[in-house]
Order: sequence, then structure tokens, then C-alpha cells
Amino acid sequence: MPNKFTKWIFVCAGVTASYDFLQIRVQLVYFLGILSFFSCSSSPSNEQKHKKTIPAISQYDKTIPAGKLIDKIFCKNDSSQSYSLYLPPSYSLTKKYPVLFFFDPHADGRLPLAKYQSLAERYEFVFVGSNNSKNGLEKKQIDAIVNTFITDMLSRVHADSSMIFVAGFSGGARVAGYLPEQYEFVSGIIGCSAGMKHPNQKYIPFVGIAGDEDMNYLEMIINDEQIKKKNIPHLLLTFEGTHNWPPENSFEEALLFLLINNMKEKKIPTDTMIINRFITMSDSVISGCKKQKDIISEYLGLEIKTRCLAGLADVLAEEKKLTELQQSKQFLTAVNE
Repeated sequence: MPNKFTKWIFVCAGVTASYDFLQIRVQLVYFLGILSFFSCSSSPSNEQKHKKTIPAISQYDKTIPAGKLIDKIFCKNDSSQSYSLYLPPSYSLTKKYPVLFFFDPHADGRLPLAKYQSLAERYEFVFVGSNNSKNGLEKKQIDAIVNTFITDMLSRVHADSSMIFVAGFSGGARVAGYLPEQYEFVSGIIGCSAGMKHPNQKYIPFVGIAGDEDMNYLEMIINDEQIKKKNIPHLLLTFEGTHNWPPENSFEEALLFLLINNMKEKKIPTDTMIINRFITMSDSVISGCKKQKDIISEYLGLEIKTRCLAGLADVLAEEKKLTELQQSKQFLTAVNE
């Protein structure tokens, strides 16, 4: 079955169509405004500097094995704290690596690393998850945990300062959404099943993910709408499920979105492997929508693909197809329905 970006954006082959969001906003203006809603890149306005930066390290830890998920690494400055760590098999101290920090609401840093380990290998990421950050803590406690955890990890691993992302599930997503206000180097957020208290005060690309039966599903839609108003690159993905860490394919789509945004912002070099992977996943979804004769989802899928890849790949064929679909009687009929 093809991958899908959101239940209300795409309908895959064999999946019953369901337009949850369209039931909330069925006006034609929604479709006319879709270009701005799913824009993948825009310019920041008066971006402020954050307080904390990556510490300067002259020598990194040579004892951490690559290609092995380590359940607990105890922090040097506080042995009561630990984190799970996974270095990709290709890891070498001669090269900088992108990093993704995970925050689980139950202080289970290993869980998301084990779930998405193959993505760390495919995209050569360092994955790290806190074993102390959890629901029910006061802000002061969270600040202390996060600062100790991140500082210790960055003192051991050769991180690429232009590619440091944060992700969290439920209460952990709220922690992840808060970090850009404290750390200068955060360049992307993946929030699973929870929005942010103050949606994206900084110019940081954000991807929200939630199950279509998640108790926070509506909250994620509202959160995405608020981020849209700030003219920040964003995307909302949904999957068939309840309140859980999302499946691997949904998380991969989120990661690709953030990486492509970094390319468009010239923060990282253009990577044809990543672009081609995004194209393959997008084409699979669009093809499924076409087979289902769901012209609205097909249109939205093409729109996301075109906007995300503009400037990185040839999208003339997609632009032509979008115009054809928009002007077709079938599309207008579907919108009216």
C-alpha cells in the first residue's frame, strides 16, 4: 500500500476516503488557498538568536560503538541522568553527523530509537533519546534535564550544527516544541500527537503527526493552522491509529520534509538521494489517489510535491498537471460536493 501524508490530504489505494478536515472547512476558499497552506519554504522575519549553542569540543568519545543501540549512557556531570544512543554503522569521528533528539513522555529513550533505527541507518543520522524527560515534571526540572542531556551528548558525538532536529510524542512533543526557544541550533521539529503551547515562536520548520483516532487529533489541526499564520514551513501528517508514536513511514515523511526545507534554505547541500526518495514516496501516494479516482487528494498530493521540490528538481510536469486538474470539470464537481 502506498504511503500517505495525511488522511485528509491523501487517500491511498484500498483506503476508504475520509475528509475530516474538509468537514470543518468545506469552503472553496480552502482549496484556492492551498498554495500558501502547504508552502515548504518562506523567508524568516527578524529571526532572533537563541541563548545556547553547541559547545566547542576538541576530542570526541571514541569508545561508543557504531551500529549498536545503547540503552543507557550516563551523563558525566549527573550520573542520575542517562540517554539511549544509536550511531549509524557509517559513523566516524572524521565526519559530522545530523542528530535527532527524541523525547518520550514516559522517559523511555530507547523506544523511538528502536522503532526508527532503520531511518538512522538510511539517512546516516545519530538518534538519541532522553531517559529522564517525562510527563508531570515542572519546567525547572525539564530545563535541567534537557540541558544536561544535550550538553553531554554533544560533548561525545561529532554533530553537524546545521542539521540538529528534535522530536517528541505527546508530552514529549511539547518539550521538543519548547527547545527552539532555548537552543540556537535547532533546525526542525517533529511533534507527534501534541501541539505546542506557543506554536513556533521562532522560524523553525514543523511537522505534526497524529493518528486519525488520536485524542489530540483536533488539537494538531488547530496547532497547524496557527503555525500556518506565521508563514513557517509546516506539514500535518496523519496515520490510521490512536495515541502512539507514528509508524515508520509517517516519521520518514516528516524527516524528509525537514531535510528538504534545509536544502531550500541552503543550510545543507542538495542531496539527490533524499530528493529522489521524497519523489518516490510522493508518486506512490499520488498514484494511489488516482487509482481511487480521488481527484482532490491527487491534486493536493501534486501540490505538496511541487511546492516542496520547487528549486530542487524539475516540476514543470507537475505544474502542468495541476493546472489541468484545477480546470477540469471533475475537480470542480468534487470541490462542490
